Amino acid sequence: MLKKQTSESNGTEVAEHDLRKNPDLLAMLMAVLETKHIGPIILDESSGKPWRRATFSRKFRKIAKKAEWPDDLWNMDSRSGAVSEAFEAGADSADLMKAATHTELSTTMGYNRGSIVQTGKVADIRNARRRKPEKSE
Repeated sequence: MLKKQTSESNGTEVAEHDLRKNPDLLAMLMAVLETKHIGPIILDESSGKPWRRATFSRKFRKIAKKAEWPDDLWNMDSRSGAVSEAFEAGADSADLMKAATHTELSTTMGYNRGSIVQTGKVADIRNARRRKPEKSE
């Protein structure tokens, strides 16, 4: 179980993740633990220290350009992408709010970019309801 106080809530909220549900991440963390590592796990390879915000931003942009990603794509977009993907997969909004460590559902909904998958699901539900025969009383 991974537990971490969130920075946005002044440490009053705790993000909890069952790493058994994320086997790839668990395998990477176990490999790090085998080195008896103490301290931050994600480090700047050139300094061996935690990433500085500006350095990470420059490195991300360099990789994004090489990958021919649009200039308006930012690393923070991955959070919105994860929320949108979870909604598309059918995740419950209250569960997703907790997973994203949001205290308000409106915040989670703001991260949801929506897509043809989501609007299609709504259309399918509405159409299925219309096809059901009405019950007589």
